[in-house]
Amino acid sequence: QPPTEPPPIITVHVQLVFHMTNMTRTEPMVSVEMPLGKTVYNVLELAKLKNPCYTATYVKLAWGRSVTSLCGVKKRPMLGYYWLIRVNGRRARYGVDGLRPKDGYVITFKYKKITF
Repeated sequence: QPPTEPPPIITVHVQLVFHMTNMTRTEPMVSVEMPLGKTVYNVLELAKLKNPCYTATYVKLAWGRSVTSLCGVKKRPMLGYYWLIRVNGRRARYGVDGLRPKDGYVITFKYKKITF
């Protein structure tokens, strides 16, 4: 049986965008390198080493981790504010544990008010 090739190293870009009532702020994009097959959780773990603002807290749910705060900014369900994940500008279908970015992907975490 031939040895398995290690997964290729990919570059993933991540960005934080804050949409509040009185301001919109964007944290500078961070690019990280990691093996293909890793998750967005791994992206954030690497990104926070370059910029501490990318430090996240989570709550563990049945389907994986859910972001409760980024850069010290907490989700506030009572006020309708949540952290949303976008992949290459599209709404993500999975959370940080289910998303496995490919080379060159841009992951954006948006803090914004959602009205149901």
